[in-house]
Amino acid sequence: ARFGWLDFIEDKEVPELLLNRVEQWATECNMEYLHGPLGFTSFDASGVLVEGFDEMPTSFAHYNYSYYPDLIEKCGFKKDVDWIEYNIKVPEKVPEKVSKGAELIAKRYKLHTADGKNIKDLLKYFNGLFELINVTYKDLYGFTEITPKQAVNLKKQFRSLLSPEYISFVLNEEDELVAFGISAPSLSKALNDWNFLSFYKRTV
Repeated sequence: ARFGWLDFIEDKEVPELLLNRVEQWATECNMEYLHGPLGFTSFDASGVLVEGFDEMPTSFAHYNYSYYPDLIEKCGFKKDVDWIEYNIKVPEKVPEKVSKGAELIAKRYKLHTADGKNIKDLLKYFNGLFELINVTYKDLYGFTEITPKQAVNLKKQFRSLLSPEYISFVLNEEDELVAFGISAPSLSKALNDWNFLSFYKRTV
């Protein structure tokens, strides 16, 4: 059984009560193992941050307090795998070696990038995007296949957050999606400067 969306104060009794209830439910459902924190899909918050608490996270990254790993382990759980997040600095100018390599690969395999001035122009490729994710991510730890219904919901969820200038779709001769890259500016610094959490607490 999976559990997720775990949040608790720094008091061992609190996660103990939460996880004991989860264990009770899993036993009632004839489950043999508990696995988490994991979401319903790979687009949901998963895992527990174990280091890098002094680093500025991206606005889409998962974050938790530093006491989480220790208290969860004291509840009888043990770490199964490490997920590593990298901070890659992109140069202002694409290195000549990279641009020449890209041209060579595009020519050899007859690839081209999709033209799109707005999100509407690119939406037709999104079904292929989720199909591609299911194929290429299938062996990754904890991955669950995205169903057609989930794909529709994810498309609606991310549509307003994406901009064509930060999307690259690579297509073959038949205009089928074979690779993609999606990025977005991080809002972390702006939200931190704005003290968004304090604002949220005052207004809710």
